[in-house]
Amino acid sequence: MELLPKMTTSFACLCKAVSDRVLASIGLMLIAPVFLIVAILLKTRREPVFFRQKRIGQYGQPFEVYKFTTMFQGSEKKGTITISSDPRVTSLGKFLRRYKINELPQLLNVLKGEMSFIGPRPLPQEEINLYPPHVQAKIFTVKQGITGLATLWFIEEDILLDQVDNPNVYYAKVILPRKGKLECYYVDNWSLLLDMRIFWKTLFKLFLCFLPIQTRSD
Repeated sequence: MELLPKMTTSFACLCKAVSDRVLASIGLMLIAPVFLIVAILLKTRREPVFFRQKRIGQYGQPFEVYKFTTMFQGSEKKGTITISSDPRVTSLGKFLRRYKINELPQLLNVLKGEMSFIGPRPLPQEEINLYPPHVQAKIFTVKQGITGLATLWFIEEDILLDQVDNPNVYYAKVILPRKGKLECYYVDNWSLLLDMRIFWKTLFKLFLCFLPIQTRSD
């Protein structure tokens, strides 16, 4: 009796893996002009095009996540937490971050099979260490994603952290535990339908990013 559910789940996982690669390929072709423009802008500022950082992925395996460079070189050594008024972020970086353009290179991670479109966000080891062992074990059973429930919930995390006295403490004591619960909920309740809902909600949230802040809050 358990064979059918297992076969159904396996088929759904296969569909997810195939769709990830196909959509990543299509997405990279469609946004190639954006890649070119951003690359030229970064090069004219003598900045590296890609920011690469080691993150922890499925089964606890480390990999390098790709993003467009948004901070001055060496800024990551001062901490991984950023706020909206962070002086380490360049003027171009603020623009890329506001519209989430800096995240687009992660399509390369999806194409390589290191990430999925939907899943728990990949974090640096020092942030992963703040999760309880049972949370770490659960979120590492699936591929990490470009977007997910926690990403949607804290899509303006940098603005939120800018409003507290101690961003690092607030992130570790308030935000990360909430993220852990959302990531675990996703793993426990995963389905292709849930992925589709998260995907479309992400597109809607990105659309809101292009609206004036006052309009978004009305």
